This record gives sequence, C-alpha cells and structure tokens, in this order.
Amino acid sequence: MGALQLQAELTSVHEAARSTFLLELAAPRIAELAQPGQFVMLGPLLPDSQDPFLSRPFSIHGRTRDGLLQLLVGIVGRGTGLLAGMRPGDRIHVLGPLGNGFDMSPGAGPLVAVGGGLGIAPLLFLAKEYTRAGGEAVLLYGAGSADLLVDVDKLRSSGVRVALATDDGTSGRPGTAADLLVQEHVNEPARLAACGPWAMLETVADIARRRQLDLQVSLESHMACGVGACLGCTVFLDSGVAKRVCKEGPVFDYREVFGR
Repeated sequence: MGALQLQAELTSVHEAARSTFLLELAAPRIAELAQPGQFVMLGPLLPDSQDPFLSRPFSIHGRTRDGLLQLLVGIVGRGTGLLAGMRPGDRIHVLGPLGNGFDMSPGAGPLVAVGGGLGIAPLLFLAKEYTRAGGEAVLLYGAGSADLLVDVDKLRSSGVRVALATDDGTSGRPGTAADLLVQEHVNEPARLAACGPWAMLETVADIARRRQLDLQVSLESHMACGVGACLGCTVFLDSGVAKRVCKEGPVFDYREVFGR
C-alpha cells in the first residue's frame, strides 16, 4: 500500500533531551504500515495555513500499542521550533510512511545499531522491532553530552543491550558511537545499521569493510516533497550514480554510498 495523507491530532509533546522533543500523533494507519527506517513529511503545520510552506521529513521513531506515531524532533530552525511549540489537540498534516526502510530479514544474525545524535531516531524503532521479531540487538548511541541523550531505558527493558558515549564524557564512555563500535567484538554473521553524521557513517563503513560485515546506512538530506518529484534530496553515490534519498533511500547498502 502507498503512503497515506491525512490530518493527525497531536496527542502529546514533551522534551526528550535538550532541544529535542518527542511528538505523538494519532495516525494509527500510518503507524501500522510503518517500517523502521521509513519517514513521514509534516506540514503545513496548521489546517488553514501554508506557514511554513514546505513540509519537513522526520524519521519514524516508534509506535505505541494504541496506534500512536512517535517522532523525534530536534529544534534546528523556525519550522522545528513551531512543531515543538504545538500543543495536544493541534492537528498536523502528515504524509507517510515514505521511503525504503531497513532490511529486517530473519536469520541474518544479531543486529548492531550505531546512532549519533538525532540519528538515533530510526534506530530505536529498528532495535525494538528486531528484538520483537525474535532477534538479538545491540544499540551503540553517542551524543555531544549527557543532556543531549534521549532516554533509552524502555529499550533496555525490551531486551536490547545499550552502550552510551558522549564527546565530553558526561555519560557513558568518552568519544562517539563509532568509537564504541571499534571496541565491540562484532563478527559475522552480525549485521550493522547506522544513522548519524556523515563522518560517523564513514568510520562505521570502514569498520564494516575491514570486518566483512553487512551494513545499512540511513542518509539524511533536505527534502521538499518526499516522493521523488522535486529531486531536491538527490545525492551522488560512490559510483557516481544519482539517487533520491526519499525514493531510493533513505536506507542504502553502505557499498553504494562509500564504495567497496
């Protein structure tokens, strides 16, 4: 089934970390269809307004048992600031689920998810669904400081092993999520998934290449439409081939992006 377009009611919004908010939307059909790694487009923010004019993409962060769609929103500008300032009962235009998510085929070994900063958004959903399907999952999560880390206690309670790192050493080990991966004894047939800053993805790709591990990376890009029409999210992969992050991604095999 294709993407759905609807006006969803905001049921809750609360601060999940410094300048980061968790939004829950009553969009049960989208939540039901969503796969880890997919995203939605939000906006215009009000039914009778075109302000801001362009919609914005957000990775699907999770879903609740009662059909709520969860999104993690970091405040980086006016549009995300308006989102964080909305109140329960407000309605938001939602288009989704969109894009290609992570391959969750069974029998492929344990999952090691590596998330940096807001790159954690799709990976919590992935780790939770992977364990729910009977797999083993490890989450390696890094941020600049302790106050930028999203709470992962619920993930631990679902059976996911979690290791934390911060640049300033205020929580977990000093360093990045990629540094945690260097310290992990990960071998075949483990599979890797990563989302975060480009430099982190390059490091994770290098580790995957050296250890001969499968790796899927979720790329971030500016998007205007989310359906492949505007070409605004086009990236040139290692082969020189142009791909639309919204349509052919946002999840890619790392070899497409960083070469073999």
